[in-house]
Amino acid sequence: MIEKLIIKAALEDKQFLNLITGTFEEKYFTDSVVGEVFNRLKLHNIEYSKILPKSIILNDVENSKELFDEIDSIDFNLATNYDYLVNETNNYLK
Repeated sequence: MIEKLIIKAALEDKQFLNLITGTFEEKYFTDSVVGEVFNRLKLHNIEYSKILPKSIILNDVENSKELFDEIDSIDFNLATNYDYLVNETNNYLK
């Protein structure tokens, strides 16, 4: 579930996206769709300094609709739980 939370947060928060794009790589994700979505987010952020719109990802990444359906069903308040997510993301890297 942490992989999906990482993507959810990266789609919502530019600061979090900047934080993870400096350390994460596509190969770190066990789910290949999550990895590909992350890579698209990362490359777009590096080139344009913006969060890639979800609609573009849906058109470009196979099976991303199912991923986004799961992500959208996760009840997670990023503003309230930001520190928790950063901590869990760091633990995931280890």
